[in-house]
Amino acid sequence: NTNQMRNIRKPKIKLADDRYIPALGELYRIIINKKAINAALEFAKGDKLQDRWYWTSTEDSATNAWILYLGGGTTSNWGTKASSAGRVRAVSAFIF
Repeated sequence: NTNQMRNIRKPKIKLADDRYIPALGELYRIIINKKAINAALEFAKGDKLQDRWYWTSTEDSATNAWILYLGGGTTSNWGTKASSAGRVRAVSAFIF
């Protein structure tokens, strides 16, 4: 679903070819490990995860996708992919 969202939101979503927008379940795994991820991002001088809403690639319908609040894990499907603003946290791989 990343490519579909990328095509709908061009040029606002700019992702490298090896990156993708995580699914709802994957983003939830990120929130569970947010403290360790932020420590690693800080060490690497990267941008830490913020307590804000982030898009997922999990669709709710043809026009909506799920979002997740990284400040507490709340989910919503309130925004349409084509017109709603929001943050995207691209990932390159998941190691389980």
